[in-house]
Amino acid sequence: MLRFSIAAPFILALAGCNLTVPGGAPAAEAAARAVVGPILAEKVPGRGGQVMTDCVVENASTSELVQLGAAAIGAPSADVVLLVADILSRPNAQSCVAERLITG
Repeated sequence: MLRFSIAAPFILALAGCNLTVPGGAPAAEAAARAVVGPILAEKVPGRGGQVMTDCVVENASTSELVQLGAAAIGAPSADVVLLVADILSRPNAQSCVAERLITG
């Protein structure tokens, strides 16, 4: 069991690299969404948190998606929370949130 818990982040990282396809990596996006959703729902519950989660995942690079997805094993670290905040602060992510909340 210990071997799996040590190897799991590396397996996820490799899987994310192998899943890179035009238009995103669905498995990496799903894993990232599973981490980002609860982080944002703590501060912004409901529809707003879901919109923000979608925009963070859509505006993350493939390497960031892999990093976020790897955090699905255990509790997210402070670095993961900072990464979510960094992605959310980007102009494209801000525009995404604003547009979806307005047109919603």
